[in-house]
Order: sequence, then structure tokens, then C-alpha cells
Amino acid sequence: MSDDVLNPLKWKFPNLTIIPNSYILVLANGKNTIDNINHWETAVNSDDVWRYFVGTSEPPSDWETPGFNDASWLSGIGGIGYGDGDDNTIIGATSSVYLRKSFNVTDLTALENAKFHADYDDAFVAYLNGVEIARSTNIFGTPPAYNTLASLDHEAGLYAGYDPELWEISAETINSLLVDGANYLCIQVHNSALASSDLSSNFWLSFGINNALTYFGDVPAWFPSAVEYNQTNFKISNPGETIYLSDATGIILDSKFTGDIALAQSVARIPDAGSWCITTNISPLFSNNSALCYAGYEPDPVFSINSGFYTGTQIVSLSSLSPSSIIHYTIDGSEVTLLSPIYSVPLTIDENRVVSAKCFSTGILLPGKMLKQTYFINEDTYTLPILSISIDPGSLFDFDTGIYELGCCYDASYPY
Repeated sequence: MSDDVLNPLKWKFPNLTIIPNSYILVLANGKNTIDNINHWETAVNSDDVWRYFVGTSEPPSDWETPGFNDASWLSGIGGIGYGDGDDNTIIGATSSVYLRKSFNVTDLTALENAKFHADYDDAFVAYLNGVEIARSTNIFGTPPAYNTLASLDHEAGLYAGYDPELWEISAETINSLLVDGANYLCIQVHNSALASSDLSSNFWLSFGINNALTYFGDVPAWFPSAVEYNQTNFKISNPGETIYLSDATGIILDSKFTGDIALAQSVARIPDAGSWCITTNISPLFSNNSALCYAGYEPDPVFSINSGFYTGTQIVSLSSLSPSSIIHYTIDGSEVTLLSPIYSVPLTIDENRVVSAKCFSTGILLPGKMLKQTYFINEDTYTLPILSISIDPGSLFDFDTGIYELGCCYDASYPY
């Protein structure tokens, strides 16, 4: 499969057999993983014995590489830190701590892909055999200096009952970095302040094994048991692009332009092997035969006046190029649904308004895209360009969905 006609062999299926009238699911998400995993094992655990260096000064420049001699570093059971009761080795308050852990690979061909889990306070950068594989979003520098502080607080969650955060490591990365024999996972952990009340460093590295043999140890109890999928090394852009299916020699057997598909909808053959159409009854791993089929979408609504600053009352008309369109609208920035007012007469805009509109169908078309126009009435004018951002009010203030509302059943402790 590929999204590039000049590179039809971009992503290859694993060795599998699809029996008649059956299905497989491939995710085009750029992660490049193969569903050829027999089971998962953990090679590096948080509570293994780690070598560590407290960051009171800059460590040697090659500290994260396999060739570095860490015999002079301290050793202790992870996690290594202080303050939260989730530490097996307690250190004093510090801006950073550096960790090294070796693990042995006896058969590199048995490893399909990897998962790196992190439970940390406040920031980290992780390296595999000297190459960065993961970092939190609140630390800067390549690499960060020993006295670099996290730009934002981040609380460890495992001790409070939350799962560690996950970074997926592709088969391509594993094959390019690991070797048969000794390998090293190295991590630098940074605090948000030298006087911070806590620092946590709990990390795990697990591998998907493609056979029934045992190479490392059991995965932690919280390790996710979700189904694995084949995942391509390319993504499909939102406006749509062509996907190509080829044989092993690169001869294109079939192709399909995806189009710009709305959320939770699918382009599908209905009936199976029949004509392409759009459906809201998405059915991964099952037949499309019971799904409703739509020819396309209603067009975007047309506003008679564009967003902007205006003096005095404005009259805004809405229209559609499609005779089957029914236009619904709102004037408070909220999402447009079938319950929203139906447009029939021009709108009188005499104060600041966000007008949202969407075309629904009386025929075989699905609803089109919602468009918004923002009107500022009798406001001061500016010489600089204006960027106006609008959002459904419920996304801010609704009890269940508002980001400014604690809502139901929240944890009374930060970060709630």
C-alpha cells in the first residue's frame, strides 16, 4: 500500500492469509507497525537496578551512548527521586537526574516493535543507544543542560492510580538502533524548580515478540491489552489523497481517492465489491452490506457578507448552490444541528455576532460542513490584522464538556 504513485512499495503487508469473505484492518497513521506479535515482554522495568547521576553538574557528553563507562555512577532501584512516596531510591532535591539501564537482546529478529512508558515528574528525554526516542513536551534543548528546568509542572500519576504515558517505537527504529547483545536505555529527568517538593522517574521498555519464546520478563499489571493493528508508514491528508494497492513487483492493482470525509464517516463499497459511496455506518472488519449509502455532501453555505468590522446594522443573507439544501444556523457561535433554526429570511446583525450555518439535505446527500462568519459592529478599527477564534459555548462552560468546569467525579487533587 502507498500514498505515492512513484513509490508503490512504500508499505508492505506482513505475511498473512485472508480467507474468502473475511477482512483485515490497516491504520494509515504513520506509525509503521506490523501486527505480527505473539505476545509482549518487558525488557526494562522501573524497579530494575539503574545507574544514576544526580545533576549537580553537566555529565560527560557521551553519557547516553553504549560506550560510556558508568562504573563511577551510583546504582539504585528505580524509581529514583523524592517526595511522592513512589520512589525506591531517595535522592536530595535537584534540578535533574540522569539514568542508565542496560538490557540484552539475544535475537533481534524476534522483536517487532516497542512501547516506552513513562511516569514522571516533571520532564524527561529518553535515548536508546544514544539516539533520542521520546521526550515530554515541557523540556527544551538538544540535549537539555543539566540545570534546564521543565517549562510546566507535570505530576506523576501511577501512585494515584493512573496509567503511565505511552510512546510507540516503530519496527524501523528498533532495527536501526538495537543490536544483538548489550543495549542501553538512558533517560534524563528534569524538575520544574530546584526547590520543587518532588521528582519522579519511572520508565519501562517493552517489546512485541513475534514467536512463542521468552526473551525478557512479564509486562506490568497495568500494561495495555488492546488489540494490535497493522499501521502504515504514511498518513492520509484531511482533504483526501489517493491510496494505491500494488503487487510485490510494484504493479498497481487498484487505487482510490479518499476525498474529504467527515468525522466518523467512511468511503466504502456498498454492497461489497460494488460502487463507492459515503456512509455513516462505519464497519471495520465487517461487511458494508447493511450500511446506508450516500452520494456525497451538501455544499458549503454561502454568506452574503464576509467576517469583519462594520459600522451600523448589517443584513446577512444565507444561500446554497444545491436545490436540496435546508440551511440551519446559530448566532451565538454554537454548533449547528437539525434542532437549530431553519434559515428563511435574512439575518439582522446589530451587535457583535458569530453566525454559523450548515446545509442539511432533503435528498440523498449528507450534511455539509459548518461555516462561521464573525461580525464586529461599531467597534474600534485596527491597523494590525485581526485573528478571531470562536468556539461552541458548551466547550467552555458546559458542566459535562466545558474546559472551565470541573464537572462530575473529578479528583480533588491537582491536576483534577
